[in-house]
Amino acid sequence: MQTLVRFLMKKYIAMVCVTALFSHSGYAGNDARISGPLNVNNRAVLAKIKKDNPVHYQKIIHILSKVDTKSVEEAQCWMKVEFGAENIGFQDLFMLSYPPKKRLDFQLDASSYTAVITLRSNMPSIRFLKYQPQCE
Repeated sequence: MQTLVRFLMKKYIAMVCVTALFSHSGYAGNDARISGPLNVNNRAVLAKIKKDNPVHYQKIIHILSKVDTKSVEEAQCWMKVEFGAENIGFQDLFMLSYPPKKRLDFQLDASSYTAVITLRSNMPSIRFLKYQPQCE
C-alpha cells in the first residue's frame, strides 16, 4: 500500500512540475494575448517581436549575442546603460548542465522578456603546463 502511495505522489509531483513549467513558458501558441515574460528562445515569439516591435527585436538580438561573455554585474550594468533595460535578472539555473546555463530576465519599456543563455565565457579549457625543474 505504501509503495502505491509513493508512486502516486511521485506522479502527482511530476504532473504539477510539468504544468507549472508550461504555464510559465511565455508562449501561448497562436494566441495574440501572451501574458508574462516573452520567451525569446522561442523562434515564433522572436518572429512576432520582429514584426510587432523591430526596435526591441534589434536590442534583444544584440543582448543575446553578447551577454553570455559577461559577468552578472557587467551584464546588468551594460544592459541598463546600452539598452535602457530594467528589472534585470541574470542568475544560475538550478540544474547541472554542461555547458553552464543562466536564466536572463529583463524588461524593455513595458515588455518583459526571458531567455536561457548558454555561457561561453565559463567554458573550461585545456592548458598544457611546461615542466620547469626546480633548482636547489
